[in-house]
Amino acid sequence: MLADTQIKSSVLSYSAFIIILLITFQFSVSQDCVAQYYCRNTSFSAGEKLTYNVYYNLGFINIKLADVVLWVEETIYNNKSVFLVQNSSITVQKYEWIIKVDDYYASYIDKNTMQVERHIQKTVVDDYYTDYEYRFDHSKKKLYVSIENSNTKKYLDTLNLKPCLHDLLSACYYPRNIDYSKLTVGEKISLPVILDTNIYKIYYKYLGKEVINIEKKKKLECIKIAPLLVKTSIFRAGEKMTAWLSNDKNKIPILMETNLWIGKISVRIMEYEGLRYPAGY
Repeated sequence: MLADTQIKSSVLSYSAFIIILLITFQFSVSQDCVAQYYCRNTSFSAGEKLTYNVYYNLGFINIKLADVVLWVEETIYNNKSVFLVQNSSITVQKYEWIIKVDDYYASYIDKNTMQVERHIQKTVVDDYYTDYEYRFDHSKKKLYVSIENSNTKKYLDTLNLKPCLHDLLSACYYPRNIDYSKLTVGEKISLPVILDTNIYKIYYKYLGKEVINIEKKKKLECIKIAPLLVKTSIFRAGEKMTAWLSNDKNKIPILMETNLWIGKISVRIMEYEGLRYPAGY
């Protein structure tokens, strides 16, 4: 058995694993997120699609556990053109006996300000499901929440909308427009993100640039970070992760890893299309 308990704990949600890594890395640009909240998108466009594989690694053994896809479309929401960013993750069928995951996330993001307008989250883990919706009213500074799961009937709530607050998915795209050359190696940064109806701060340390192997004979210069996570239903407090982002205008996540007691979980990019800028990787 592949360290069954550890794997279930670490891959309870493949989507959340990737998204939180993206958040902790990409929001690294400034401790004053209010000043950076409005920006112009310079790194991605509608049509972008990123495909990842999730692996369990033990020495030379690499077992593929899941497929994860993130893609960007353009649509109309509240009478204005927005980005519709979506994410799905599905367990490889032959390993569904370990954990069966079928996740879908969607965020509606203002194309001009990169503020999130609406977030949908539908997840199935084994026999447990969740159905969340968040609507961000920036004019009234209110966040309208709808939550339903296997144990709870639909629950509605209204929260105060704080500056810089992002859902899991929208936070992956907004910070890709930042100039990372201004970062200081060793700097620790925090990001507020909503999970369920709770707001958490996720911390990480920026580790500079590193050349990594992306294929047998191919190398790529990336930006490296080490996230430190708060305790949630998905992660243990202080759980150690490492992520590498392409050091180019596209700024896409290339590789993410977290160590287990036995082996590790890694997430590798396998395919990309529709990038805004040419890529040689």
